[in-house]
Amino acid sequence: SFDAACAVMRDRPPAEVADGIASLVEKSVVNLEQAAAGERWRLLETVRSYAMDKLTSDGDHAPTARRHAEYFRDFFATFDPNAHPESAGYDLAPYTREVDNMRAALTWAFSSSGDARLGGQLAAAAGNFWLATSLLDECSNWTGKALAELDGTAGDGHEMVLRNGLGQSLMFTEGMTSATHANLTRALSIAEAIGSIEHQKRAVHGLWQISLRSVELRKALQLSRRYAEFAQSDTDLAATRTANLMVGMSLTYLAEYVEASSLLDRAIHDYPVAQRQREMASLGLDALSSAHGHLSTCLFARGLIDAGIRAAERSIEEAQQVGQPVALCLAMTRPAGLLFPEVGAFDTAERHIAAILEQADHHALGTFRALAACAKGRMLFMRGDPASGAAALRSGLAQMEATGYRSLQTIFRGYFAEALTAAGNADEGLAEIETALRYAEQTEYLRFVPELQRIHGSVIAHGQPGNPRAEEVLLGAISLSQRQGAL
Repeated sequence: SFDAACAVMRDRPPAEVADGIASLVEKSVVNLEQAAAGERWRLLETVRSYAMDKLTSDGDHAPTARRHAEYFRDFFATFDPNAHPESAGYDLAPYTREVDNMRAALTWAFSSSGDARLGGQLAAAAGNFWLATSLLDECSNWTGKALAELDGTAGDGHEMVLRNGLGQSLMFTEGMTSATHANLTRALSIAEAIGSIEHQKRAVHGLWQISLRSVELRKALQLSRRYAEFAQSDTDLAATRTANLMVGMSLTYLAEYVEASSLLDRAIHDYPVAQRQREMASLGLDALSSAHGHLSTCLFARGLIDAGIRAAERSIEEAQQVGQPVALCLAMTRPAGLLFPEVGAFDTAERHIAAILEQADHHALGTFRALAACAKGRMLFMRGDPASGAAALRSGLAQMEATGYRSLQTIFRGYFAEALTAAGNADEGLAEIETALRYAEQTEYLRFVPELQRIHGSVIAHGQPGNPRAEEVLLGAISLSQRQGAL
């Protein structure tokens, strides 16, 4: 853009820069691109290479690259999804147009002839943008490089921003690993020390997501209630809606379906567009889509099947509207792997599984690739091919274990046991379901305990016909379901 050109050539007055560009356009050395967003100028590739050689031979490359990096650091720093809470949203287009300039600036800054300190500033400035556009692999790459170069500035707001960005991006690129947890824990510690409520909320939200997916459910409930404490002193109702969502989701896993439904309904009610976009950029989660998805789980468990299906479909529709890959994968995973197969909607389930795999491969989302593999395995079993289903589930569960994503691992291990048993491996199937059930009971993952008990009973009955233990287990599943209000 003209502003960028003037910034890079700041030793020349703007009028001289304009004349120079105009002359180069006339000579067809520079291309002029005109669009509604404004005029831009682009060098032809051969000219760009020649100009770069000239800059280097004249000794001007480093100072020019520095001015370029400083300009785009300041430009991307203006992307703040929380700056105007009353706004109907924010415009990504101006920043998306400059993403290759940001990449070029970061590449130079972290090169042997660059300036790593400036690179750290660039990485911090671009953090919100990477998260908002689901460029999570780039976010983790650049913030990781910036943190590796930290010196005596460690422990300040700069490190806090980088730690939050790295933790949020690693959550979906690598999973619930020790590095993910350590970065968000460090971000929270710094935010507490310097009194940044906004970054405390970000870190607590991230740690809450890790706890849910690592099946540390009581810890997740504690973190969600800590976020609710922030909301009490927040004049913006957005924090209250987010807190309702977090507590509601936490209670869903603990099978407190009635209270969870009420909180999720409140989170959905009159959800403002501006809040939704800000949360996706700062928290990495589409709250509205997630609220509908978990409400679907509650409704389905309570026996409200049609309402549960509608809520699941609404969750997917909401995620499709915003087009964020992580939100879309989250919205499709539970219905594709759990709900749609239960009601016999096999074609719908398989269509969503294919879409999850496409998004996971395109955006390097390893956690969702593992989940899709498990969902595919379950569908193969339900389509009448238990051997292939068991093989796919075995592979998917191994991938899931590597990412630390345990939120659905337990129930897929139960379906793995079913497939193994149907394929003739009853002993292994029994061992798998007993391990899964023991883990669910130990972690109070009450959402899936009755279903795992049902599988346990059926596996015993299949491998040991006439064993009274099968009926005992199934009666226990009925009893627990009744206490949960899970028809």
